[in-house]
Amino acid sequence: MTYTNNKKNNKSLNWKNIKWKDVETYILRLQKKIYEASCSNNIHKVRKLQNLLLNSRNAKLLAIRRCTQDNRGKRTAGVDGIKSLTPTERLELALNLKINGKASPVKRINIPKSDGTCRPLSIPTMKDRCLQALVKLVIEPEHEAKFESNSYGFRPGRAAADAIKHVFTAIKTESKYVLIAGIENCFDKINHEALLKLCGYQGKIKSQIRAWLKAGTLTKMEVIPSDKGTPQGGVISPLLANIALDGFQDLILKWCENNTIFRKGKKLTKKERRKAVHYNRFADDLRIFCHDLEVIKSLTVLLKEFLNKRGLNLNEKKTRIGHTLENTNIPAGVPYLGFTIKHFRSKHYGYKGGNRHSTKKVNYGIKLRIYPETSKINEHHRNIRKWTRKIVTNHKQLIKVLNPIITGWTNYFRYSYLSSMSMRKRLSSVQYNMLRAWVKKKHGRFTSATYKRYWIRNEKRKTFGYWETAEEGLKKKLITLKTHAEIYRGYSIVKYVKMRSAYSVFDGNAEYWSKRALAGRETKTRLSLLCSQNYKCAICEIKLRPTDTLEVDHIKPSSEGGSNKITNLRLVHAHCHDQKRV
Repeated sequence: MTYTNNKKNNKSLNWKNIKWKDVETYILRLQKKIYEASCSNNIHKVRKLQNLLLNSRNAKLLAIRRCTQDNRGKRTAGVDGIKSLTPTERLELALNLKINGKASPVKRINIPKSDGTCRPLSIPTMKDRCLQALVKLVIEPEHEAKFESNSYGFRPGRAAADAIKHVFTAIKTESKYVLIAGIENCFDKINHEALLKLCGYQGKIKSQIRAWLKAGTLTKMEVIPSDKGTPQGGVISPLLANIALDGFQDLILKWCENNTIFRKGKKLTKKERRKAVHYNRFADDLRIFCHDLEVIKSLTVLLKEFLNKRGLNLNEKKTRIGHTLENTNIPAGVPYLGFTIKHFRSKHYGYKGGNRHSTKKVNYGIKLRIYPETSKINEHHRNIRKWTRKIVTNHKQLIKVLNPIITGWTNYFRYSYLSSMSMRKRLSSVQYNMLRAWVKKKHGRFTSATYKRYWIRNEKRKTFGYWETAEEGLKKKLITLKTHAEIYRGYSIVKYVKMRSAYSVFDGNAEYWSKRALAGRETKTRLSLLCSQNYKCAICEIKLRPTDTLEVDHIKPSSEGGSNKITNLRLVHAHCHDQKRV
């Protein structure tokens, strides 16, 4: 079913009755055609299909839904003061949403960072957000067909775990020099004209993107014009940043083909030179790995020239040359996405060429370990300590506050060596000592009586928790504080399956992407639900995708006595969950 501009359809159209399965099927079919045409460099067909999708009512409805329902972040109003829309207001906006080459100024908010600095966040108006989501639906398939394979940030179907897995696979058998590079104020310094040229659009799409870039910032009732940069906080800004930074991987390959590289005194062939350098980028943070220090230095110069053409510079404080192996003249250990990537000397044996079917084992003499940065661990401990130092009314409230903190941190870092004995002991002992200090501060001392009161036996061990008071006819339920070990158990960067570089969410392979709908963010419960539901939403029965916002729903609500057992749970879209509540 498609929605046209017919007046009869407009009168009968109701937000609750929209058949989202038909809407998404129509949009995905057009996006697949745009992706395929872009892969074959048929620009005329790409522009024709993009124009069709841009004027489609289906695309407008989906863009508004993604901004007003699927976005579960903090609802911050722009200069228009609008935080959310009612179903009637959403339909009214869908009727009037069109490109006009105009944009309202953005609202500036400073978000404090862990290093003491602030990140300037720019909040567009609700209408501009929805219009940006519409344009993104139209132009993203074209650029996804052209983007380099080893960029992972702000791209559909790709997660931080995929970037870490790529690094792990590339350097696990050999220590290498690394260019650790960060781009200085990437979003705020991109040259507008260079960006518009890289986008490759003419007409109304180009004029609309230019309007968003030139919209300016409203501060203290005064509009400050913007001569460079893309608003950090806009829906389309991450895509524009990826367009500006795309292309350096191809430059590396051309450089390797045209220059001589040696390994242990032997001159490498053209094919070997292409494989000698490994490039990985996540948004504005990038790493280049190679066994030759001179190659790294040459590529640093090449990277500076590449960025200068786009109005960007390397961050001198964050940019340096490192090494993955300890006991070298250059500092060992590579920080990346909150992880530390480091080789250690060891009698480590592996199959030749990394092929497990090979019968010959090789002593590599090193082992690769990826684990959370010390600063991230300390920051996590400070976050827990912030609550345990407060006199929280009771341990029920403390558990309610700490469980999301511990779960979120562990879920992000689980694709690393968190299971090592030293790491496990450190995390558990620090957590226990903080809880012990909280009990002592509350009661004045820590005795065996207070220990038995708060630490309750759960199966084979004692855990910090309490028995929830049960209603008549219901069993008591044990509520416990989660530990890092029980959340982490079973995950490993070795076991993680990286997404296939040649694939895209717009290639039409629904079966593959539905199985990766939770890649990088799955839990055991969610994964079990996903498999049992045949990778579909339990309400609308649409195949799930990595770009979907998913939530766990209680079949029988908790307010009516429904349990948290997996038999009473199902995985649904966020907007489907909203429809159920109404």
